[in-house]
Amino acid sequence: MLERYYNLFDPAKRYSELLFRAGDGLQSRELNEIQTTLKHQLKSVADALLKDGDIVQGCFMSVDPQTGAVFMSEGRVYLAGAVRDVASSTFTIPTSGIVAIGVRLATSVVTELEDPTLREPAVGTRNYQEPGAGRIQETASWGWVGPDNSSDGGTAQFYPVYTVENAILQNKTRPPVFDGVTQMLARYDYDANGHYIVSGLGAKFVERDNEHVFLVSSGLANVRGYKVEREQDQRLRLAIDPDLETVTAEPHVFSPGGDGKMVITLNRSPLSQVVRITATTEKTANVTHSAYSGGTDTLPDTTVVEVLEVKQSGTTYAVGSDYTVAGGAINWSPAGAEPAPGSSYSVTYRYIKTFSPEAVTDTSLTVSGIVPGTIVQIDYTWKMPRVDAVAISQDGIIEVLKGVSVSRNPKPAPVPSDKLRLANIEYSWFVEQNPVVRNVGVRTVRTDDLAAMQSDIASLFGLIAREQLKNDLT
Repeated sequence: MLERYYNLFDPAKRYSELLFRAGDGLQSRELNEIQTTLKHQLKSVADALLKDGDIVQGCFMSVDPQTGAVFMSEGRVYLAGAVRDVASSTFTIPTSGIVAIGVRLATSVVTELEDPTLREPAVGTRNYQEPGAGRIQETASWGWVGPDNSSDGGTAQFYPVYTVENAILQNKTRPPVFDGVTQMLARYDYDANGHYIVSGLGAKFVERDNEHVFLVSSGLANVRGYKVEREQDQRLRLAIDPDLETVTAEPHVFSPGGDGKMVITLNRSPLSQVVRITATTEKTANVTHSAYSGGTDTLPDTTVVEVLEVKQSGTTYAVGSDYTVAGGAINWSPAGAEPAPGSSYSVTYRYIKTFSPEAVTDTSLTVSGIVPGTIVQIDYTWKMPRVDAVAISQDGIIEVLKGVSVSRNPKPAPVPSDKLRLANIEYSWFVEQNPVVRNVGVRTVRTDDLAAMQSDIASLFGLIAREQLKNDLT
């Protein structure tokens, strides 16, 4: 501050007025404390109606979502107990993340050294051109604070006015805003009507790339009784993130067509990934007999279900009397016919094999090479349906609340009581089906619409009365 400047004002002492007495000296600190006392009293009253950052006049904003270029018009904003004039300004903000746009209030002390006009101007007086009281200069200018400690570079105290997310204005409050009055009206409106949409704020699906893209239009709503105005449409990019459920060993009977293939329609869809397909297939393999009679010959596959035929040249061997099957091997211990040691013979058998699908869709897969009439077991994951909610807060922030995925008839995601539901997004996750957006937000009904509805109801009652009269006459 200044040399020889004293100001001992302490609000904790509850002093409300200075009482000057005749004959006592005037202290410079008393003159300073008069100003501080009055400013403190005025701020107490003003804070009951306004809060720091409230717009009183002007301060219109526009932002380019592509470049982040911002234009702020001149206006008046309530800051630190007084209404401050702010000049227009242009600057650029980040186009991603949340950015607060507001006013920086710079405070400096000015003396006759910086401003010579503060010297005594009265010619002919003893202190002509002598220094007098200094001045506190407070200057308001537009600034911003963004993510990761980014900012406009200013060092003065920052007071947020607007919130911008991804270069989209979240909420605009119309001036003047008198906090105390607004709170009273908001409580009255919310208790009577709850949350509701006044105009706009409709959601729709736009496109699908590597994400789902939605658009929420500009509009006006009342959330907890407070006006929430969004002047720009907002695009929402949401990850394609279905919740998956695993199905294990889903059975199907293989019934091939003329080409030996079968299209299997799955019990759950849409399909996410085929984990494993196991089924019975048939195979003929050449096996070399062991080096001694009565030995055991292992088959190429371990998951043998049934041996259909064992044959060498024109000789077909009989199961039980010539050989037995155990553990995926041919046992020649029975005292029957047997191939010569070291010779080769053919075995036709069925075994469990893991298959890969030849074609896959959202609802089915195609397989072949399986024994007709046998069971095909399929392990897979599928995308469970879900209903998300689009909601808006009192601050104008639009968010998407994720619902709970279930196999059938999912319920919409619950919305906290302090937010307004705008729409539900129904996901089926089929490739050829886009998400379905249902605008279910409660909307206010205008008085002229109510009057038209009343007229229609009166006309309907008239028609019913005439129809009843006709029936009575007949």
